[in-house]
Amino acid sequence: LRSGCLMIRPSFRTSRLVAESALKRLRGMSRRLLLMTAGIAFAVIAVPVAIVVHRNINLLAASSFDRPVPVGWGNPEPRGAFELIGDKRDFWVLDGSGWIRLPSPGVTRRVLIDSVPVGALDLTLAIRPDVPAAGNVYVYCLLDVTSNGENRAKIRLSPSGAVYTAITSREGTVESDLLPETRVQGLKSDRSLLVRCGSDGAESPMIRLKVWEAGTAEPLAWASQAPSSYHVAEGVVKVGLQAYASSQASTPLRIAFDDVLVHRLGDRVP
Repeated sequence: LRSGCLMIRPSFRTSRLVAESALKRLRGMSRRLLLMTAGIAFAVIAVPVAIVVHRNINLLAASSFDRPVPVGWGNPEPRGAFELIGDKRDFWVLDGSGWIRLPSPGVTRRVLIDSVPVGALDLTLAIRPDVPAAGNVYVYCLLDVTSNGENRAKIRLSPSGAVYTAITSREGTVESDLLPETRVQGLKSDRSLLVRCGSDGAESPMIRLKVWEAGTAEPLAWASQAPSSYHVAEGVVKVGLQAYASSQASTPLRIAFDDVLVHRLGDRVP
């Protein structure tokens, strides 16, 4: 039995983006119906029904990339701007997606959202990658980003079609593996993929990641999770995304990102 979720979200302008994002994720899933009223969303599934209620989930940033932008990613709702790191010509919005281009092997491109309060966070998104003929492409969810370091939920897309997940952290210039790489069984890198990652905001934060095929139910279990020694005690941080082509990767490559949502978690238990 798969459970639906009732999520309390802010209204105002962001409720439209949340609705668009949810509808796009449910496209092709004929047994689900998304209902939204007064900033409250819940999924109804064919009986028998189990509904898990998540409270105090506050939307910090959202983008469904509904307006074309020739250079850049525009601005997320409800406030702020995307900070682009790398050649700005390698970022654009078209056909309902934010795109990143990796023009050559060994290249990294990053997108960050600033002024995110320290604490438990949930980041969800959809990706459609080009699969390299050789080498690997990496997509990272970046959490707790400061000038001193960051936590990383890491996805590797291999030319064989396999998808792998791992958890790492960076302090200074050193990246440390917190959990060995794990293959996500049954998943193919040439498909549209949905991603959820986050941190529980603890003193030794638990970093979590799951990936599944678009149009299928979200798995209950996390693909990878591990505690991190890198921790920001208070203030604000950045969160974001990173794309990287390995030194052996066949390039150029493009990755489409969609339905980016960042939530601050209250009493939700992931």
